[in-house]
Amino acid sequence: MGCVITDGSSGAMISLILALTILLYFVNAEARKKLVLLTLKTILSGIFLWLVFIVIIPYWLINGANFQIRTSSSGRLDLWLYVLQSISDSPLLGFGPMSFSWAEGKPLPNAHPHNSVMQLLYEYGIISCIVMIGWVMSRVYYRLRYLSQVTCLSQDTTTATIPVTYALLSGLVYSLFSGVMVMPFAQLMLVFVIAMQVQDNVFQFYKAGIWTKIILFLMVNVMTLVLMNSYKNEELLPALFPRVWLNGLIHY
Repeated sequence: MGCVITDGSSGAMISLILALTILLYFVNAEARKKLVLLTLKTILSGIFLWLVFIVIIPYWLINGANFQIRTSSSGRLDLWLYVLQSISDSPLLGFGPMSFSWAEGKPLPNAHPHNSVMQLLYEYGIISCIVMIGWVMSRVYYRLRYLSQVTCLSQDTTTATIPVTYALLSGLVYSLFSGVMVMPFAQLMLVFVIAMQVQDNVFQFYKAGIWTKIILFLMVNVMTLVLMNSYKNEELLPALFPRVWLNGLIHY
């Protein structure tokens, strides 16, 4: 009995390497050495776990397992080309949230184009896409400039600014090859990382007042009730897509 195990981590590896390359330009020599060593240890540990759980164990459990490394774009280029060709029909405002899931004539039945920029472009249009890209790039530039100043003024490279910036950069790069930005767990982790704002090697937190906490608590509960009441609508349930929003119908 045989099976084919496909490697889907190439985008993640590219993201880590590219983010590391960018960071190395903005930090001092000591930070570069520590960052490279830590990244190598992390990647080697990940490769080891991947070999054990993805290659060795399946090969042991399934006699004659066949491992293949994926070298194609898996249809991503076709999806991106479809977005660029279709956006001309609604260039300014796009086709609306979640519209790519229901797009007609797309080359693959994917719920997203595996690219955050292409998804913004298709669903929200050119204006929103440019504004969002500009805002993200400005924040990244500000964070890298701050990181450069911190590491140049101080030899203490244990600051939490570096790993937080590394995580954000690698996540942004990875979103250009995957649909990580639309996954609930990835969004939750993104919120946690963004919340770890560091200034002068000290974590900065926003202390919300009692009324702010009460209002946020009520808003979250109301939104939860709305989603729960609309979840698994009979008209949309046959879609069989993994994204929770496609199995619900929110009435405005």
